Amino acid sequence: MKLKIIFASIFFALIFQISHAQHSFTDPKSGITYVTVSPKKLDFFPDSIRVELPDQKAIVIFQFRNISHEASFIGEFPNHLKEWVAQLAESSPVPTIPHKVSITFKENNDSEIRIWESSEPTTLVRTHERMVTELLPPGWELTIIFKNVHVYVYAQTFKDLETLAQQRLLPIQEKLKAYTDAKPLHRKSLISRFVLQSDKITFHENKRKTAMDFLELNLSGGLGFFGQKIYPELNPYASLLFGDRFQRKNYKISFIYNNLFFTERNPDGGFTTRPNSFVSVSWSKNLVFKGGDPSWIGFGVGLLVRRSGDYFKGQTAKFFISKDVGHFNLAPELYLTDEFRKAQLGFRLNYTF
Repeated sequence: MKLKIIFASIFFALIFQISHAQHSFTDPKSGITYVTVSPKKLDFFPDSIRVELPDQKAIVIFQFRNISHEASFIGEFPNHLKEWVAQLAESSPVPTIPHKVSITFKENNDSEIRIWESSEPTTLVRTHERMVTELLPPGWELTIIFKNVHVYVYAQTFKDLETLAQQRLLPIQEKLKAYTDAKPLHRKSLISRFVLQSDKITFHENKRKTAMDFLELNLSGGLGFFGQKIYPELNPYASLLFGDRFQRKNYKISFIYNNLFFTERNPDGGFTTRPNSFVSVSWSKNLVFKGGDPSWIGFGVGLLVRRSGDYFKGQTAKFFISKDVGHFNLAPELYLTDEFRKAQLGFRLNYTF
């Protein structure tokens, strides 16, 4: 009865424990406390569309959470830009001076616009293999933040910015929609470049970035509890990890060889080890959605392939729930032994090396 209570407590603790570790520190100068997580970052706007407009001396870069759902924004963007340019013309006393502009839209559709002069006008030069690939003199730079789209706009002068607002981007939207309809992205992300001159696309290139999938080999060891007996175990396993379009480890499938070492005292005072082995497979989901080290919760099933002693009788299978806490893995288990007719509970705690 006590074992059932322990099993139930662990089960519900694992189901509801979905948060990951956080750390905090206090700035001694300001007294402000900051909450931090692991520095590992994800790319939540993986679809990048770069539009170069030589006639307007301008560049527009769209970054989408998922362009398959938001491509229509490209065709609508010039209308938004017209409104912002009109507001900037009223707000900027000297539009000939390079400015930086930040436009942020909130969930209630309110917007916040910040404008400031470039205190140190900078020319941006990009090179590749010792060749200059891009040279941007000081100009107007706009950063626009929507919930699902981020946009960066560069124009050399305010007049160029006004001309850009008159440009039609619908051909780019139609080209991208046709491409994503013909070749759905699914877990991949899209990197595109367009050159638009005289209202025509004179160059375009699409590249697809694949998700991070890889094979992981590990060894774990620890202690287990079954039939009122504590035993050591050692488990080599291989995991197939599947990423998503945000370069996040999303879920994994693990193949495990569980080795349970039951120890018995002999009548002569010595000890005998009775190894029993299960071949198991599990599916796990990463519960960390905003970056940092993954936190896995999984479900699995195993089948007895090696028997020693009378701990298991006949065909035996087990079902388990697993939860990773750092390098430790907690797993309550349900064993069906004696030709799957008898149920027994167990628990194991492993450390992954």
